[in-house]
Amino acid sequence: MSQIIYGTDHIKADKEKTFSFSPTRVAGITAGKKQSVRRKHDGNEDSLAWLPGDQGELLLLADSHYGSLASKFCMDSFKDLFEQGSGDTLRRLLRVHLQLDDRVREAKNQPEAALQRGCSTTLISAFVSKNKLYYASTGDSRLWLVRNDSLRDVLGNDDIRPLFVGDDHAHLFQYANTLEKMGCIDAVTERHEVAEVLLRLHEIQRLVRTSQSSEAVASLITEIEEITRIKFPIGLEDLMESWHTMHLELPTMLPQTGSLNLFPGDLIMMATDGIDEEESDCSTDKIAQLLIAKLSLEKRADKVLGACMGRNGGNDNIAFILASF
Repeated sequence: MSQIIYGTDHIKADKEKTFSFSPTRVAGITAGKKQSVRRKHDGNEDSLAWLPGDQGELLLLADSHYGSLASKFCMDSFKDLFEQGSGDTLRRLLRVHLQLDDRVREAKNQPEAALQRGCSTTLISAFVSKNKLYYASTGDSRLWLVRNDSLRDVLGNDDIRPLFVGDDHAHLFQYANTLEKMGCIDAVTERHEVAEVLLRLHEIQRLVRTSQSSEAVASLITEIEEITRIKFPIGLEDLMESWHTMHLELPTMLPQTGSLNLFPGDLIMMATDGIDEEESDCSTDKIAQLLIAKLSLEKRADKVLGACMGRNGGNDNIAFILASF
């Protein structure tokens, strides 16, 4: 049974709550910033969802800012958009993130949304099917993998995480004009295809700056050509130079996508940035210790919430999902 949790439904400040979707799927959420207890009731504008289906399950987490419209819109619309999509799983996830970006901006410009014009949200979406996790992330939320008693940050690259769903970031896709002038795309290249090209150009940039082999760059160029159906116009030798215009002008704000093979004993944690040590006063190492404890998943979630909302914590809302395999 699908379940969506809206943070605004839990408005009592300085409280936290866990939700058990199943023995292996648990969520936690705080109702508001701990600091605000004496000032006001500060409802959590985050939302999260567990949406099982015939082909797999969707896990969604959104950290809304300046209103809850954006996170709620993502939770309510994601599954239908995803199921209507075509192509491979990562392409479908990325396309939904971009569709929601457009639709949230349209929704918050309606007269009834006048008080939430500045609203935007982070969004992590994960689709689990046949022991594999596919993910897309927009914004600065966290995706961690706990395996063999160690915790790994799956997203890792902070350089391309600041984009938020619903923000006014038209400049990002204005770079498409530059790509078109270079001959990398054409007028019929779709928006999600531009994003996929940009993701691969970022990987090429990383390979060039770390002096990796040209074979890996050539492979990514082939992928770009498959996406655009256009021969890539920049020679490999030129592209291997870090001073090339392509590297200097590349925009840094993009959704991230990827996949993970899952093994028995793995644990996935999706969390808003309120879980970061500077906000929660709970180190990543401490969270890892709590997550690998020999307790039920729900009890581990309770302990994580308690640790993050301790004496010096609770400086930001927190929402997270734990999924064990």
